[in-house]
Amino acid sequence: MRIKDCFRSLRGEFPEICGEDFEYIFAKTAGLDYGVAFVSDGDISSEKISEIKEKLEERKTGKPVEYIFKSARFMGFDFEISEGIFIPRNATEILVGEVLKEVEDAFRLADVGCGSGVIGIVLAKMKKLEVFATDIDERAVELTKKNADRLGVLVEAVRGDLFEKLSGKFDIIVSNPPYVSEGDVLPEEVLRENEISLFSGGEGLDCIRRIVAESGEYLKSGGFLFLEIGFGQSDKVKDLMKENDFCEVRDIRDLSGIPRVIRGRFAG
Repeated sequence: MRIKDCFRSLRGEFPEICGEDFEYIFAKTAGLDYGVAFVSDGDISSEKISEIKEKLEERKTGKPVEYIFKSARFMGFDFEISEGIFIPRNATEILVGEVLKEVEDAFRLADVGCGSGVIGIVLAKMKKLEVFATDIDERAVELTKKNADRLGVLVEAVRGDLFEKLSGKFDIIVSNPPYVSEGDVLPEEVLRENEISLFSGGEGLDCIRRIVAESGEYLKSGGFLFLEIGFGQSDKVKDLMKENDFCEVRDIRDLSGIPRVIRGRFAG
C-alpha cells in the first residue's frame, strides 16, 4: 500500500484525533519526516500499518502522545517520559529562558519539583552548573537521573518534599510547582498525570507559599527565585515574595500577555 493512500485511509478512520496529533503519530511510527506522509508514493508494510493503528487507538482513548511514545521534546532536547509523570509544556520554556538571563557558570542551582528533570538538565546543558533536583515522587527522581545520564550532564537528584533533602546555599532556585486550584476542571488527558504535580489547594497556591517562605533558608543573599505560575496568580505571588524579603520582584508574560513566571532576588 502506498504511504499517502494509507495516510488518507487512516485519517478517515480516526476523525476524532486532531490533525497535528494524527500526523505526528503516523510520521513518527512510520519513520518519516513530519509533513510528508500525505504526498509520499513510497510503500508501507502491513505490520507498520498495524503499529500505527495501535498507537492511534491509544490516542483515541485520550492517552497523551508523550505517554504513547514515552518521549517528550523540550527546548530542542528529547526526554524520556513515563505515564503519570508531569509532561513538560512549552510555557516552561519561558521559565528556563528567564533563568538563563541570570545564571552564570559555577552557580549552584536547585530545581525543586523536578518531574522528568527538564529544567535542571537543559540549564546544565547550557551552562557549567552544579545542579540539584528534588521531587516527592521517586519515579520522577529516577527518571531525572536517567535523562541526565542520557543527555550527558551531572544532576544530583534526590527524593524529598521540596527542600527537605537539600543543604547549603544556592545562587538560584527554580520551580514549576503544582498551581492548579482544587476543583478546577481539567481535560481528561491532563488528569492522567500525577495529581500532586497539578493541584495545590483551593487557590492553587499552597505549594508556592511553602516554596517562597522556605527558600530564603537555602538562597545566598542576592540569589534568585524563579517560579512558574498559573493564570490570575501573579499579584498574589509577587506580594508573597515581597513579604518574604525578596526585592526586584516582577512577572514575565507570555506572547498572549499572560504572566507565566515570577522572579525575585533574595535580600536577606
